[in-house]
Amino acid sequence: MKTENQKRTRSKLTWLEFFTEVKEFYELNGCLPAKNLTDIHGKKLYNWCKNQKQLFKNNKLSPDRVQMLLNVSSEILEDSHTSSWDNTFKAFKVFFQENGCLPTILSEDSLEKKLAGWVQTQKLVKKDGKMDLEREKLLLEFLPIFFQENRGHGFSDGTWVENLDEFKKFFELNNRLPSKYSIDKEESILANWVGTQRLNYRNKKLLPEREKLLLEVYPAFFIVRETKRRYYVANVPTQKAQK
Repeated sequence: MKTENQKRTRSKLTWLEFFTEVKEFYELNGCLPAKNLTDIHGKKLYNWCKNQKQLFKNNKLSPDRVQMLLNVSSEILEDSHTSSWDNTFKAFKVFFQENGCLPTILSEDSLEKKLAGWVQTQKLVKKDGKMDLEREKLLLEFLPIFFQENRGHGFSDGTWVENLDEFKKFFELNNRLPSKYSIDKEESILANWVGTQRLNYRNKKLLPEREKLLLEVYPAFFIVRETKRRYYVANVPTQKAQK
């Protein structure tokens, strides 16, 4: 088995140094350090990976480090005594706790896309009545609205894309934003969705890729204009003028 850092003499490495060497080992050999490695440094890398797995199992591994490890290989954190579903669920929880939202299929990050696909699969399995009750319980305990589509709020990635498509069609047809005061129910719902995107943007909770898609439809999407309201206030006749 090949290693590029067998000549390292330092007795202690930082977490980042260990991570870098494990990453290089994986890229060089196509696998993680194994228990049966004969060289001392290779065994150290194996024990480090084993330690990361235990920290992850005990929820003592920071979200940033989990993300870095998973980007190398999901095998690093996989427990041979735990199912693939459980491992993905743990990765999903870490993602949600770090980002405050569901993963999106629009992301350029491969891990986030994988998690987004997993989320959609759970919803489909639930919809078909084939969801394991224990798994459903775990999902709902972590996120009570996991299976809700929440139309108009952009929480579900699938629904968000659908709403974006509806907004795009509306804007192209009417050349204006939808109004929440409209008597048309669909337009009013769409207007609330637009308001939610602006609020998320203002609170820095809108994913960059979603921001980009909205601006492609309407470059001034996040510019809130109140000129109409000010116009009416400015033109209200004063009591003196009425006399």
